[in-house]
Amino acid sequence: MKPCPALWETPSINWNGDVTVCCTDILFKLKIGNINKNTLKELWNSPIMTEFRIKHIKGETKDIPVCNECTGMEPRDKEQFQAKIALWLIEIKKPELIKEARERI
Repeated sequence: MKPCPALWETPSINWNGDVTVCCTDILFKLKIGNINKNTLKELWNSPIMTEFRIKHIKGETKDIPVCNECTGMEPRDKEQFQAKIALWLIEIKKPELIKEARERI
């Protein structure tokens, strides 16, 4: 599976404030928190989100149930998505993964 753009672009928020990483996660299996307790920015940049994103970059999604059931999303603009991931990897001090990410997108 290719890295999913949803992990960088589209959080989903339930009526009660619960936040998940994907709009297809209707059962909130991948709940990352609640906006009534943390800001969306805090949740979106949390260690669990970093873990999900790194697993996607490395192609290690077998233990992420919602992702395993997905047929995959394509980024609207492949080059822009590659640049977004590269900048994020530099920000979190993991530039060694940039080449791998570009190859998988």
